[in-house]
Amino acid sequence: MTTDSIEAKVSPSILTWARTASGLSIPEAARRLDVEERRLSDWEEGREAPSIAKLENLAETYHRSLATFLLPSPPREPSSLPDFRVLGERERASPFSEKTLLAIRRARRVQRVASDLTEEHNLSRLGGMQRLAGRLAPDAAAEKVAIDLGAYETEPPRFATPYQAMAHWRAWLEALGIIVLHFPMPVEDVRGFTLPDGTPPIIVVNQSDSPRARNFTMLHELGHLVRKTEGVCDLGGEGLDGRVPPIESWCNAFAGSFLVPRPSLLNELGSYTKGEVPPDEELKRLSSRYQVSETTILRRLLSTGVILQDQYREHARLRQGFREGGRRQDRAAAKRNMPVERVAEYGAPFISVVLKGTSEGRLALSDAADILDVRVRHLPGLSDRAAKVLTRA
Repeated sequence: MTTDSIEAKVSPSILTWARTASGLSIPEAARRLDVEERRLSDWEEGREAPSIAKLENLAETYHRSLATFLLPSPPREPSSLPDFRVLGERERASPFSEKTLLAIRRARRVQRVASDLTEEHNLSRLGGMQRLAGRLAPDAAAEKVAIDLGAYETEPPRFATPYQAMAHWRAWLEALGIIVLHFPMPVEDVRGFTLPDGTPPIIVVNQSDSPRARNFTMLHELGHLVRKTEGVCDLGGEGLDGRVPPIESWCNAFAGSFLVPRPSLLNELGSYTKGEVPPDEELKRLSSRYQVSETTILRRLLSTGVILQDQYREHARLRQGFREGGRRQDRAAAKRNMPVERVAEYGAPFISVVLKGTSEGRLALSDAADILDVRVRHLPGLSDRAAKVLTRA
């Protein structure tokens, strides 16, 4: 007797919950499972039961452990994150995509694991910033955070490439005790989100985005941590339609002020004529100087009074929807390097915490591999890669 012929004892409510919590419709789930829609409906309504083999397929498709399907009823999970996405031309925000829902689940799991495995967290300085900087205007908050937490004194550092900048800002945030995750999600759906409650706090940025966009997102989400607000963000759609939630406007301004501080920007402009938009060559130079998008530069020129609102709108609209940095290489077309991929996603500090848990006997190797979504044979390579990244930081 094979697993194809043995019926699984599973509650229909579990099947329905697992599908809907993954953001899948019955037609889409049935297509991926290679079953008829009617059969999937019969499983969910209790008229039939899937075989053990099909239950294994269900677990893989819905990104759940097989043990989850053996529960008598759906488990209680945290409520969905607040939605700060700007609607634009839509009447209402679309539901979070399957990949976004999965990224939220993965981030919450990372937070639980890190909290269980880490006895002390270097968060006291960030806590002080939350009490003080959260009450300030964005420019003042960005200056205080940058100086008091050692990002820079007067001018942000210069970087040769946006990837170098991204590695620098990520390492700086991680040194504060913040876990920074880079997970793939649809760019049109979300740019990033935070989990400020619990220890340690989590920042998640969209790995599918360009490096300059991710630089801005990391600091935007730091703004959310400073204000102790959680939510899913698309960074306000450039703020062109006037319907940006106030907290998003604050975090956008905070990130812009942090990455492109007013004194530094005015110094870079020199004697440039106030009231005129710099030529494209100058915008590109400034974009490279601070490793942010040209739209961010335009927004900073507006906020510092160099250009007017109408000028900003005209030039920002020309760049709306443009993603600098190009598309990431298709993983399917390249040979995969799991240690490199997972360190890029989870960050070296979190991976080191998990692997330390195995060396101390607090985690089995199989559990560590499951947490980091690799095979056990990849763990030594992960350890080496994480150590190299931490040494460079």
